[in-house]
Amino acid sequence: MNTIKITPDLRVTIENAQNALNELERNPERPDTVVINGLKWDRENTVIEDREHFNYYEALKIAQANGKRLPTQEEWEALIDLGSTWDKEKQGIWLGNDHKLKADSKESIFLPAAGSRNYSSGALRNRGYNGYYWSTRKSSGSNACRLRFSSSSENVYRTHRNLGFSVRFINLNKAKKIANKQIIKQS
Repeated sequence: MNTIKITPDLRVTIENAQNALNELERNPERPDTVVINGLKWDRENTVIEDREHFNYYEALKIAQANGKRLPTQEEWEALIDLGSTWDKEKQGIWLGNDHKLKADSKESIFLPAAGSRNYSSGALRNRGYNGYYWSTRKSSGSNACRLRFSSSSENVYRTHRNLGFSVRFINLNKAKKIANKQIIKQS
């Protein structure tokens, strides 16, 4: 079992993430979550002090500190199965039930192609061309699963846990479908 040591830097990052998420929740203009397949997905990527790429362990800790979690491999695949549209202007992908509506969407999310960060050099790669997002699933050795997409494909596969990827969380408060209408049940 891997043990994660909370360093002062990571503790500050988690506290800043909580402050940023609290600020999003105070904005009544636009909901900060969207319900897709009965799950409450965050509408935006997590960004902390202008940092948008996190290794697997950081992503898990930030999620836990904020009552959220990373999507499973199966949840990413189910989202892909609903359909996708590449947005050339915004450089990213729309995924979900009404992905072709884009900005007017009520049941889809936009994932920016934010690239990734190399774990040893910190170099940013593939911004605007590829998006990489963590999944909860650990894989063999030092690997974990991630979503990867480009303008022509999407897949979920394994990669090294120390790479810096974007994170899109799922809220632990469950969403529930009742009488073919989606409502949010507060837990």
